[in-house]
Amino acid sequence: MTRNLKSVEEVEGLITIMSNLNNDYVSISPSELVLIGASQTVGIEDLLSLIIKQANKDCKIHFTSTYRNNQNINTSFLINDDSIYNNDFFSFSILNKQSLMGFIIDIVHQVETLSLQVLIVEGVEYINDGYIKDFYYALKLIATKYEIAVFVRVGIKKRCEARGGEMRPRLSDIKNGSLKVDLADKAIFSYRYDRFGFTEDESGDSVINRLDLIVAKNNSKEIGTILYQLEK
Repeated sequence: MTRNLKSVEEVEGLITIMSNLNNDYVSISPSELVLIGASQTVGIEDLLSLIIKQANKDCKIHFTSTYRNNQNINTSFLINDDSIYNNDFFSFSILNKQSLMGFIIDIVHQVETLSLQVLIVEGVEYINDGYIKDFYYALKLIATKYEIAVFVRVGIKKRCEARGGEMRPRLSDIKNGSLKVDLADKAIFSYRYDRFGFTEDESGDSVINRLDLIVAKNNSKEIGTILYQLEK
């Protein structure tokens, strides 16, 4: 995260997630693997909508799931946007090496055929534990080789909401997180105070309809929290 941005045009990257409350931002560049997550109460939809909304003009995005008939994310906001591909057939249940290879081959095919710049992957928690390592290595290789940004939605442990307090996600809350965090260039969590009944933060500022983007890992810049006021 960087502060005191003079203009968005100065930032190089496919997507610049910028606060509308101050000058904080995080820029997502080609070849980066980015972990995104949120607790069950908060959900990931607000963050996904913001990623898509703040992507560079004409940036082609593909949304896919590794689990057939996955209902974890409401993707209705993806409809009627020519730059976003959300094909039902591009989904696999990765339970063995053959299905893993099939998924990776289809990703490469879609990246090459559609000239994608951004890939968003959902449903990783359903992958057989024995193939998690190969899966993440493959995504990192694809991001690097094709110079695209790859977002992977990761699961958050239930203890995040069980420990009390503000219940903000941490890197240690990522399920099976050590390898994922090591390979990732960035990790961003979505947090909503108001989903837990708070009306003000510790500074006394209103948190109603405010989205906090916690940049917990950032190989290229600072870490911190980006504040974004959502439309009511």
